[in-house]
Amino acid sequence: MGTFVTGSFITIGDNVVINRSVYLDGRIGITCKNNISISPEVYILSLEHDPNDPMFATRGGEVVIEDNVWVGARAIILPGIHLGEGSVIGAGAVVTHDVEPYKIVAGNPARPIGDRSKKIEYRASYFPWFDSDVQRNQPRVNNQKAESRITRIFRRVKEEGVRAVISKKIRFIFKSKKINNPHPISVEDWYSYFKHREEIVFSKESIKKQLSIPKVSILILAYNNLIINQLCLKSIYCNTTYPNFEVIVVDNASSDETPEFLKAFSESHANMKFVLNDENKGFAAGNNQAAKLATGEYLVFLNNDTIVTKGWIEGLLAYMQKDPNIGLIGPVTNSTGNEAMININYKTPSQMDVFAANRAKKMAGKIFYIRMLAFFCVMTRKDQYEALGGLDERFLVGMFEDDDMAVRVHSSGQHVVCAEDVFVHHFQGASFGKIDNLRYSQIFEENKKRYEEKWGRKWEPFQLR
Repeated sequence: MGTFVTGSFITIGDNVVINRSVYLDGRIGITCKNNISISPEVYILSLEHDPNDPMFATRGGEVVIEDNVWVGARAIILPGIHLGEGSVIGAGAVVTHDVEPYKIVAGNPARPIGDRSKKIEYRASYFPWFDSDVQRNQPRVNNQKAESRITRIFRRVKEEGVRAVISKKIRFIFKSKKINNPHPISVEDWYSYFKHREEIVFSKESIKKQLSIPKVSILILAYNNLIINQLCLKSIYCNTTYPNFEVIVVDNASSDETPEFLKAFSESHANMKFVLNDENKGFAAGNNQAAKLATGEYLVFLNNDTIVTKGWIEGLLAYMQKDPNIGLIGPVTNSTGNEAMININYKTPSQMDVFAANRAKKMAGKIFYIRMLAFFCVMTRKDQYEALGGLDERFLVGMFEDDDMAVRVHSSGQHVVCAEDVFVHHFQGASFGKIDNLRYSQIFEENKKRYEEKWGRKWEPFQLR
């Protein structure tokens, strides 16, 4: 029915109707509770530009829609808005402030015009051309063609008891009693948190120790998303307690203020260097470029949409040093497409620090074998990486180069493992979320075909825990 989605941070509850031509901006996050009707051509935004910022910077926040909300046609919900339970948004309204429970609002900007009855007995459903998006005590129309494609996906996933459907690597995260929201903290909250954090300053003893411990090269690929890049680097220098590391950032032709930021940041951080590409070389080529510049014995491929935690390098490196048969190792996280994703319970940045520390103690020494590690955070040895030829650059733009690398590591007789006691927060989709769905689907299908032709076998989706 033409629903358009950007980003991947979208949570959908039960009996949520999403009509035709709705735009869901999941770059920061949208949470829809239960029994919600979203009429045609509604825009729900979680990210916007600040008109008063001299650099036209972005700002945003998660949109939360509580139970029994009705959003009228062509309404616009701005970032960070909370629609209270049972509230009604009139057609064409522009919602600039939170709406109280059971209030009816309308206009531009939206203002209260009345109250709604709290007696709500209907169950939202979707039967176009037959009745409406409200199902009363009537028998269900037995016609699946009457349902929108996205509604069928939501219903199928719930019926099969699966928490997330990974269809063409576009992830819709569903409500679950067992799994909490993987993105409970807004980008703005993270930024405010790190703005007041002091970076780690290593003692003279720690600096001397560098001569006796291996060097780790942290490789980051950047493409726009200034605030995400700032958060990633800030988290590294605030939370990395391992003294012998370097940071190499390859910028894939960003058009925002990221190049200027990298230049300024490198001037105050001697162990950080960067490269500005004239064109976007894609994920595989960009990371291979960074790896060639690395001077460390160990490489860490780190997505720019991550927040690292204290002890993360020591945790991963200890396993690599202990077992030479480990070819790739990665942490657990709040958001990824396979068994590396775990349940979380933190709701603030400081709570995440406590969560990661407690998990490190509780899960100390525990790893498990895994079929593939997504390259949001992966450690390997530089010589082994070079021996394998690096990431295969036939996988254009991105996707499937990590699947391919895992197959090559397994084929070489080495292990791919996940460390239960190392946690890294992952926003997921910071760059790919900006690609429209049609182009995303094309890239996925093209790279999947390349993968299957290269290995002579069908690619199989991954399982969650």
